[in-house]
Parts: sequence; structure tokens; C-alpha cells
Amino acid sequence: MRLDLVSLGPAALVPGDTLTAEVAVTNSSGSVVASPRLTLSGPTSRVTDRSVLEAWQQDTTPGAGRAVASSADGAADLAPGETRTMTIAVPADSLGYATAPELWGARRIALTLESGGTAVSTLRTFVVWRPSGASGSITESVLLPIAPDDPGLAAIDPAAYDETTTTGRLASLGQLAQREDVDWLVDPVVLDPPVHETTEAPTAQDPEPAEDQPSAADDPSAEPTVPADQGPAASPGAAALAERLAGAVGDRTVLTLPYAQADMPSLQDAGASELRGILESRSEEATQAAGFAPSGSVAVVPGPQADAASIEQAQRSGATTILTSSASLREDLEATVTPSSAGEVATEAGISPVLAADPVLSDELASLDGTTDAEQTSQRLLAETAVIASEPTTAPRHLLIAPPLDAELDAAATGSALDALGSAPWIRSGRTGELLDMASSGTAVQDSQDTTGAPLSLGTVTADAIVPSVRGIDGRVAHQDAAVDAGKLDPVLVMGVQDDALRLEAMRSTMVDPTTADDTVLTVLSAVSTRWLGDPEGHLQRTGAASRAVDAFNGRVRVVPASNYTLVASGASVPITLTNDLDTPVRARLEISADRPLVRLPSPSTEVEIPAHGRVTASVPVEAVANGQVNLSVLMTGTDGTPITAPQTVSLTVNPSWENWTTMILVVGMGLLVVVGVLRARRHGSDRRAPAVRGPEDPSTLARTGLSAPRPEEPPGEQDAEPDDASPDDPDPDDPAPDGDDPAPDGDDPAPDDPDDANG
Repeated sequence: MRLDLVSLGPAALVPGDTLTAEVAVTNSSGSVVASPRLTLSGPTSRVTDRSVLEAWQQDTTPGAGRAVASSADGAADLAPGETRTMTIAVPADSLGYATAPELWGARRIALTLESGGTAVSTLRTFVVWRPSGASGSITESVLLPIAPDDPGLAAIDPAAYDETTTTGRLASLGQLAQREDVDWLVDPVVLDPPVHETTEAPTAQDPEPAEDQPSAADDPSAEPTVPADQGPAASPGAAALAERLAGAVGDRTVLTLPYAQADMPSLQDAGASELRGILESRSEEATQAAGFAPSGSVAVVPGPQADAASIEQAQRSGATTILTSSASLREDLEATVTPSSAGEVATEAGISPVLAADPVLSDELASLDGTTDAEQTSQRLLAETAVIASEPTTAPRHLLIAPPLDAELDAAATGSALDALGSAPWIRSGRTGELLDMASSGTAVQDSQDTTGAPLSLGTVTADAIVPSVRGIDGRVAHQDAAVDAGKLDPVLVMGVQDDALRLEAMRSTMVDPTTADDTVLTVLSAVSTRWLGDPEGHLQRTGAASRAVDAFNGRVRVVPASNYTLVASGASVPITLTNDLDTPVRARLEISADRPLVRLPSPSTEVEIPAHGRVTASVPVEAVANGQVNLSVLMTGTDGTPITAPQTVSLTVNPSWENWTTMILVVGMGLLVVVGVLRARRHGSDRRAPAVRGPEDPSTLARTGLSAPRPEEPPGEQDAEPDDASPDDPDPDDPAPDGDDPAPDGDDPAPDDPDDANG
């Protein structure tokens, strides 16, 4: 038989009221429950010890004393598997509670299902009796954890992350975060939704390497057009959650966890200070983008892990505040007065403010996951706070309810419980920031009977007074002999993550829009999350995924391999082709070094800008120093000099002397040609040359010998006259050319080797 409390009210019962209870009765047995009837009973004394509440609720014995009231007789039988809601109403004055104001507080009641006068099953719960004139009260704050189970899910599986932000766990937390009566303990990851790159972006094509000399690409600086609907953007669910949180900050207290819930003690042990700096910068950027300044950063130390060593390590992690269980800081858990959830811890690492959440209240609220009896939990919360508020003290107190980070809170059930707490007249809703002020101001007191109005706090807790605590299966909170060791992340893997993060930061420093790298950044930083404590296999897989993600991302900006170049001058520009397949332009430095001192290279490095999904060819001036073969190592670096691409080797053959020797040979050759021409002109002057043939040529001689000869004599009066300057020494035009001499080309006279031959 199962009994679930549907409703019980009012939250504060006063004389003259009517207490009404509704119970859902489910017959889980295999037999019929005949004529079921619901009765109400319970002792009249108030509860002054919180452990009594737990003992009462844990008791499953049917029946609880004499029934004060019962539901109407004659109800229909309850068949197997049937569920029915039964109601009982009882006048408050008939319950027998004392009406003196100082006797207000929690009372125990039992709702018992009877059949034929026999108790079948009992539900034990509570009601708060608050007669007129009661004055006891407390202040209460709720610190709502807003953190994903896997901080890297938004990057690794955006669809799954969107599902949890719209219909899953983060959706419930997002709804609860809108309430004015809760403060936030937030992982900045949820405020910083990663921008996802273009899903099908064009890729810059690598040009074919040149065989000997590179060829210019067709418009190498052209930037392909990316459709607007494929541009980088955060997933809708993640963006919507971040926007809702940014718009709901108001005046609430916001505290931050390390970015991506990084395990700072593991980073500290590994010496990963640079990675820690990246995480802190990322957290600051996320909160600034959301438009608010957090009240501090928190290191969470669960009660079972709390001891001097773990608290000291949390202090050294850089957090401004420690959050732990109040039971680990209280020497006497049976004390009659509960102090406020604030104080200081003093260890060798120094003195730090501490928020000491109430373990029972926090666990009870965390149990509201939608599968438990929400109304029963609400009554337990009301009873617990009533017992605390009615404790014998004159100093005001402020309690903190802080569910664990992995709490699966159902929005409806948790909201109902918070509404019940908000309606209780002995509870004032406060801000967690008030507890922080109490811890650091030094104005709190440790005397429960102080009448100055100063709050009662834990004071300063020394290292030897910090003990691990746990709430057992019986619901009782107790100290433990030894703390649970949460373990550490593998320091080798942590340092590997730091290396990946630094490589990625170098690339981001060159990007016009660094948000393009968000997915990869989150994948890397999530690899040092507390999620992986106690899960070495999962940690290994995530760090491997992070390293591959950085390789793939940085590999989209690269130096294109080239063939051999030959340098035949004293100086020239070597063309280097660079490509960028990212969604944003990249501004980087081109670094070139040589393995042999045969060339001089530019200093400082060459700055280049590569368009998104494009390529450019950078010309690097190289000055030859000596002949030989040299290998140039070419890579791109970020603004701080960290390499962002793998080095590419370019082979260069250097022959600067070729230029000088070739010029000398040409000059000498041309000089020799001039000298030879002058000498020949002097040997074969114009006075020794055969006169030109005048008059018509003989066609038959020309056709037979290729030599010019005058036509045969024509009749007198028709023969041409000899020129006046004919010389008797001129050769007979009818004589053939001397043997061995070729005819001169057209327009040139033959030049015999011996001057005497020219005379016959």
C-alpha cells in the first residue's frame, strides 16, 4: 500500500483554523481494501530536536496512537492497482496543542489508512503550530546550482545540449532561476554558449605546387561567399538559456564556479598555471558578456571530503569563498542552537570566508526530482526550519540551503516547496550576499544569547576543527573518522590539455572573430572538469578528443607545401602560399628560418592577413650570401610568437655568382665582336672592294651561277655607259668569283682572305 501526501495546510496552523489533508492512496497489493478510511493522529508535544523529525519520518509502523479524527465511513472498496485521493479535515482546536506563544513549533502527525478498524499503512508528516504572539524567526537563502552535467556537451553534441536546455535538467534549473527568492551558483559555461561554425562552408583549394618557379593563382586574395544562413551561431536552446539568465540577474547574489567546473586542485598539483589563467579569463569574459559582476568565485568541498587538507587546497585554488557543509565545521552536532551558515576557515593557506550550507535542508530540497512526494518534502522543510527558528536564542540567524551541483531538481516540485517556505511567517527570505558580508565583516557573534542584534555565526574555524561529515541512510548527519578522497586528474593529461589550450589560444589571437573557435575551446577546457574525477577512462577519452579537435581546427590554417626554388640573383622574393578554411579572416606572422647561413631573411617576421575560406601568396625577400643548397622552414605564428601551423620545408638552390659570370661573359663577348668588326673593316677597306655591277643583269648567268653579270652587249646606241669613276684595276664583271669564296649575302660584298686575289 502506498500513501502520498497531496496537500496539507495551512503551512502555519493557528487556533481556530482547520487542518486539511489530502492523501493519494494506491492499492499496490493483490487484494481488495474493504471500506478504506483515513485517520489522523499524533502526539501533542512540540519537537525541539531536529533528529526527532528524522526518526518520526523513518518510522513505517502502521498506526500512531489514538486517532483524533477520521474521514467519512462507507467509502467504496479499493481495488488492486487503484489510486484514490482521500481527504480528512480536523479543527485545529481539537488537536490539543498548547496555545502559549513560546510553545509554538513543529508537531508530528500520522495519516493512517484503515480497513475494517485495522491499520494498513501510515504516512508520517508534520504540521507547524503557530499560535498568536509567537515571535521566533530565521532568515533563509537558497543557492541554486546552475551547471551542466557535462560542461563540454554544448560543443561535442549541441543537439543533446539543446535538449537539456529546453526539456531536460537545465530547462528546469532555468525556470527556477527566474524566481526572485533564489541566488545562483553558476558555471559560466551556461552564460557563454559556444558559437558553432558553418556546417557546409567552402574550402580554400590548395594550388598545385610549381615545378621550378611558383605560378600566381587566379585572384589569390578572393574570398568566397558564405551563405548568411550558414554563418556561425550558437545553438538556439543554449542561446535562449543564456539570454534568460542574463535578463533575470536583478539584485540577486551570483557566485561562480570555475569555468567548465575545472578541478583547480588538480591543475595546481600538475603545475598548469597557464591553463588556470585561461579558465579564469574565460570565466570573466562570460560574466561580463552576460552583463553582471559576480559576488565571488566558489570552491565546493562536499561534506564527506571536508578536512583540513581539502579546505586548504580549495583556498589555494584561487576561489574567494569556500562552500561546504555546516556539519563539517560544527564540533557539536547535538547543540540546541543552530548558528548561521557563515564563518571563516583558518589554515596554513590563510583565512577565507566560508558558506556552510545546512546539510539536511539542502538534501531535502535536492530530493525534489519529480519522483518523490513533493508535499511531504515541503512539510519536512517547514518543520525543520520551525525547529531551528524556535530554538532558545536571542541572536538572529541566517541559514543557507545549497543543493549539490548534480541535483536533478524538478521545476514544479521545487517551486512548490519554495513557495511553502516563502509563505511561512517564521522565515524571511534573504540574499546569500548577506552571509558573505557576515563572514567577512567581523561583526558576527558566537554567543547565542547575545542581545546586540549581531548575527550568530560559526566564527573562525581552525584547521584541526574541520572534520568530514555525511548524512547516512537513516537520515542522520554524523562526523566521519576520515575524509573521502575525491582523487586527482592525471597530471600528465592535465599538462597535455594545457599544451592544447595554449596552441588554440595562439590561433585565437590571430582570428578577427575568435568566437569561431568556441566549440574547440569548450572541448579542451571541459577535459579538466571535476566530472572526470574517479573516471580515468572517460578523462583519457575526453583529453584525446580535445587534442584531436585542436589539431583539426589549427590545421585549417596552413602553409601550402612548395617545390624547389632556384635563386640566381643576389636577392629575390620567394612566394609562399597560405590558406585559411576558417569562417573568419586570420592575421598572423610568417616566420622563416634557414638551416644554413647561405641567405639573409627578413626581420622582423612578415605580417599577413588571409581572408575567410581564401588564400594569399606572400612574397618574402631573400638575400643570397653564398652558393649552395638551403632548406627554408616556413610557419605561421600568433601575436606572441607561438606557432599556429606545422612548419613546411622549402628547398632553395642559391647561385648568386651565376648573375655576375653571365654578365661578364656577355660584356666580354660583345667587346670581342666589336674588335673583330673593326679589324675586318681595316683589312677590307672600301678602296679594295669590287665595284658594284651597274646595268641590267644577265638572267641566264644569274640563274646558272647565282652571280650577277651584265646582259650581253646591245646594239650601238643602246649600251649603257660606264661610270666616270671606273678604275682599270676593277675586276672584270664577267670573271667568276675566286674559287672557295661564297657569294656575299644580299646587300654585302664578299671579303676575300688575300688582297692579291682580288686583283686577279
